[in-house]
Amino acid sequence: MPGLLEVDDLHMHFFTRDGVVKAVDGVSFSLDSGRTLGVVGESGSGKSVTALSINRLVDFGGGRITGYKVDDTKELREKFYALLEPERQNAKYGCDAGVLFAVGDGNHSLAVAKTMWNEIRKTLSAEERETHPARYALVEIVNIYDEAMVLEPIHRVVSGGEKFIDKLKQNLSGEGSLKIITREGTQYISCPKAASEAIKAVQAIVEEHIKGGAEEVDYIHGDKHLADVVNHTGFVGIFMPLFGRDELFNYVINVGNLPKKAFSIGGPEFKKYYLEAKLIK
Repeated sequence: MPGLLEVDDLHMHFFTRDGVVKAVDGVSFSLDSGRTLGVVGESGSGKSVTALSINRLVDFGGGRITGYKVDDTKELREKFYALLEPERQNAKYGCDAGVLFAVGDGNHSLAVAKTMWNEIRKTLSAEERETHPARYALVEIVNIYDEAMVLEPIHRVVSGGEKFIDKLKQNLSGEGSLKIITREGTQYISCPKAASEAIKAVQAIVEEHIKGGAEEVDYIHGDKHLADVVNHTGFVGIFMPLFGRDELFNYVINVGNLPKKAFSIGGPEFKKYYLEAKLIK
């Protein structure tokens, strides 16, 4: 008979600037109903962290956003606009595409801000529109080609069982391979070789499948998490291909907007904090 509490090989590591602190490193014990267990150790041995970890009360610390103000932005703006020079555009994209930024708006916050601004601007004079705070948005500019920008796929878990799998088989083709998992096992379905085209095709099938509300989809970060969700729900799990950073701008230029949930920058462990904004009246 299992005990009231079973702890098997518990680890709790903290990642700091000075390295990894292994506060708890492989602790195992069991506690039977009606019994008392004492955890004994010297100061700093991990007693408190063990107790907090079991109760999921570990404080990983708060997040913070820091930065500085650039008073003279002339040089910065010049460097950005230099990227629009025709020779640079041709070298990058094979044509003078006129592309400076690709906007990622996964949570639709920028789209909402733009919608609000379009409503507010109707009530303003031309002069007021120039300086009204709702005209502007705080964004983060990143270099998608920087090695620090880790791109990861966003998997799908979809209800519908074999019926949905049949839809995938009927509507997908190509030299690529799409990994599908269910509680019963793993199978592979032919799909377009280019990740961008595969993601677009799969997403179109998913959205058609859930139209009407009888079926559902969720978007999952991480291979293990996807497998766990499939085992828990009995739904179909789709391991999505990784959207290559080299495909991004060419796709936007030649095709248009990216498919929904095409990729994630960083895994779920990096998405703990969000910068919130206030309503601008």
